[in-house]
Amino acid sequence: MILPLSEKSKNAIRLGHKESIENTVYEGSIRSAKTFTSLIEWADYVLHCKMEKFLMSGNTLGSLSRNCIDDPEFGFIAISKGTAQERTDRDGSRYIQMGSKKIYLMGANDVGSYKKLQGLTIGGWYADELSLHNPMFIKTALGRSISSPLVRNIATLNPEAPNHWIYTDPDIGLDRWGSNYVPKYFRLWHFTLNDNPAITEERKRRLAESYSGIFYQRYILGLRIMAEGRIYGSFVNNKRGEEGNVLDIEPGTNNPKEKIFKVTFGLDFGGNKSATAIVCVGWFVRDNKLCIVILDEVFDSKNHSVESMISQWKSFISRIREKYLIDRAFGDSSEQLIIKSLNNLGLPVYVEDAMKRPIIDRIRLFDALFAQRRAFIMRRCKHTIEAFDTAMWDPKKIDERLDDGTTNIDSLDAVEYAVEREMSALIEDMR
Repeated sequence: MILPLSEKSKNAIRLGHKESIENTVYEGSIRSAKTFTSLIEWADYVLHCKMEKFLMSGNTLGSLSRNCIDDPEFGFIAISKGTAQERTDRDGSRYIQMGSKKIYLMGANDVGSYKKLQGLTIGGWYADELSLHNPMFIKTALGRSISSPLVRNIATLNPEAPNHWIYTDPDIGLDRWGSNYVPKYFRLWHFTLNDNPAITEERKRRLAESYSGIFYQRYILGLRIMAEGRIYGSFVNNKRGEEGNVLDIEPGTNNPKEKIFKVTFGLDFGGNKSATAIVCVGWFVRDNKLCIVILDEVFDSKNHSVESMISQWKSFISRIREKYLIDRAFGDSSEQLIIKSLNNLGLPVYVEDAMKRPIIDRIRLFDALFAQRRAFIMRRCKHTIEAFDTAMWDPKKIDERLDDGTTNIDSLDAVEYAVEREMSALIEDMR
């Protein structure tokens, strides 16, 4: 199956085929056909370039595969009509063989990722989610194709804050690509949902309802917007009897199909000017979608002692196990001695290290879940409700949560620790 293409997509592919455009950037909203269009241009270039080696990179190898390669209808292998096959070198390097052409596949988000490029000469580079790449990787990759008689670098990204380094960096910022890297041969394409003729109006509406605030402006409208003010605009702290994200009756009480089938825990240990926060998160299914509800909490701003915190954990687990099936617990990985002490108690749950995914990813997840009415908080969890209700963006930093002691970020961390291991399952319906 091949998607119908908008006139913008056709123009982008046509220009990429006919002109020696060295650098092309596709920026815009999600589901706007920018990735599909860019992959068609990339496949066409690889076929016509006389060079034999090329590069494709993503935030991670996994994200590159999901976004650009493995999709059975719209991925690179599908676009190639089966002429491209993914393989692995003897040294473990992954690549795509396309006739005589070899396209290396790399993750590019860590500090040392650029070292994998050393000594590699390529005819061009395709970068998925460019703003999530390590800056040194970008700089190195741009220089790997200098000796190629025909150069093509193609990148995609969702918009970031206008002062993000991906735009402003004096060496590799996109606003410099048109001057540092041959301005005559630079193109920047801006895509929105309206540039994807294959997406229905109903799907557009559902996507729009999944985001609020800066995420709506960036991912739906495709705009470069600063993160300002209240973070969770999608969170509705409703009064009793009104619809929103705060519940007075637990899921499953009136509908057995929504019964909570497991609970997970998140623990953020207090210290200097921070509180100890422990939360219990229930998991249930509503309308065939995975949902969560914060069922109970512990919030201790005094932090008298480690022994006091251990005692609270024992009491909390004892109370929860009487009603729910306990699954897993996740604690702040920076406090290994406390986690070890908790695991020596012999309780029916082992505290594992929290993943600590990037905070912006955790924020984006909950903003969408609240908007979709798939994340809830029991009214008795007053500290957690207040935390989501009052969370603010830091006006002095790019896409960071305010952490100056004026808001409760401890409860937010605890909730995020409890769910982040299953983020992939939760976001499946948001794609």
